[in-house]
Amino acid sequence: MSRSEIDFETKKEKFVSSQLAKQNNSKKNNQTVNKGSIAYMSKPNVKAFNKAIENKMFNSSGVGRPYAFESVEKLEKDMSEYFQVCRENDIMPTNVTLALWLGVDEDTLTNHANNSSSPFFGVMKRTKQYLHSLMQSGTLAGEINPVAYIFLSKNYYGMRDDKNITVAATNNSGTPNAQETAEALQKQLQEEHISEATISEK
Repeated sequence: MSRSEIDFETKKEKFVSSQLAKQNNSKKNNQTVNKGSIAYMSKPNVKAFNKAIENKMFNSSGVGRPYAFESVEKLEKDMSEYFQVCRENDIMPTNVTLALWLGVDEDTLTNHANNSSSPFFGVMKRTKQYLHSLMQSGTLAGEINPVAYIFLSKNYYGMRDDKNITVAATNNSGTPNAQETAEALQKQLQEEHISEATISEK
């Protein structure tokens, strides 16, 4: 066997070994995630809560039209029952499970909370704020992952992460040119990079 063939075989063996190691690590990670999910779903309070949601979803007699809810009073009563079940089972209330409890989808809750002409606007708006406040309190108490809080807040509660960049014009026209705009953006990116590096070092 020539030198080049030996080198090729050695590289092939290393590659195969590395791929097998990756597969093993992937299996271990999946097993860890699955074990965690199974353990969570097996908790008595989680099982009881999920059962209550299922009963409400599949044993309801139907909902009214045209707004999917019979009345504000009935909606408030159903919401009170939902929050009571959450408290009894130590489960964090969410938009998703609330929607399931009420027999609608998440978009319906959002549409009413954003539509001031809806008869359910007030209760939906307050409920949305209440759900957000629970998550915010849990995050500040260190019980909820801040990354998860940011993601959910942006997707469900309208939080935004805007960057305002001021570009000052150096010419007499008062309008910044392309180079000035590019320099302002570059400066902003550098400042963010330094800030992130500082945070990660702490």
